[in-house]
Amino acid sequence: PAESSEKAENEVKTKREVLTEFVHQIENKVHALAKSEFTNSYLAENSESNRKSLTQLFFYVASTNDSFMQIRFLDAQGWEKVRVDRPKNKSPIIIKGKDLQNKGKRGYFLGIAKTSVGELWHSRFDLNIERGAIEMPLNPTFRVGTPLYLDSVFKGIVIINLRLEPFLDLLRSSEDFDTYLIDQNGKYIIHPDRNQEWSRYFTERGQIQEPISRDGYQKLNQKGYQIGTFVFSL
Repeated sequence: PAESSEKAENEVKTKREVLTEFVHQIENKVHALAKSEFTNSYLAENSESNRKSLTQLFFYVASTNDSFMQIRFLDAQGWEKVRVDRPKNKSPIIIKGKDLQNKGKRGYFLGIAKTSVGELWHSRFDLNIERGAIEMPLNPTFRVGTPLYLDSVFKGIVIINLRLEPFLDLLRSSEDFDTYLIDQNGKYIIHPDRNQEWSRYFTERGQIQEPISRDGYQKLNQKGYQIGTFVFSL
């Protein structure tokens, strides 16, 4: 019915606006950290004093937002030099010594390293991986980072991991519709049956019959799926 279709379109519009604000929030923080005097001092002089000052800045930023799951500076070889984790509903933790890892082969590091100066790199909506394994219980995350240069020499990256579950819960919430969040390959990120979610990682879980176009909502309607199904295509 026309009324249901209009209601669905309005809900999609509202949640897209929430998504835009959600992304802008983390983008602004990454830009600010990259331009900070503490960051630039550490790039210019790799001293323990400068590293501690940068760590305290990251610790403060992590303290301001419970959604900031992890804030890091990685050097040009991908080693974590400054890392602050914030476990869910807990205070930030400064990670030190042997617990710092090399991430030089991870897709996000390689992607950010190739990003132009001053530009931002964005991940997909992903599950967090630690030491080569999917973190359990599942910990959805979204990453934004930017490369750091000193005198045109690549020195590393700044990256923030955002805890994604509260945002996904907001997208799931609907009084009128079942909510699906589907990636560009037709894999489920959000599904009314939570056991079908994150099918990109779990081959036994389902997917939509075909990869959907950028206008996923229209294509679903053309295929005769029930009007009122709410879809984002990322």
